[in-house]
Amino acid sequence: MFVELPKFEKQLEELEQLDELWMYFLKNAPSLDRVPLKMANKRKRIQGKTTSF
Repeated sequence: MFVELPKFEKQLEELEQLDELWMYFLKNAPSLDRVPLKMANKRKRIQGKTTSF
């Protein structure tokens, strides 16, 4: 997947997919004081393993 972060303009309230959360985080990490709750509690099962954001 190729992403142009400057063109990613979704706001935190609009994020639904795990990849969107990562794009938001990578773009906004320098200005964040902490990981937003919506992202901190996100989990996904990949090949039988649970991963956290």
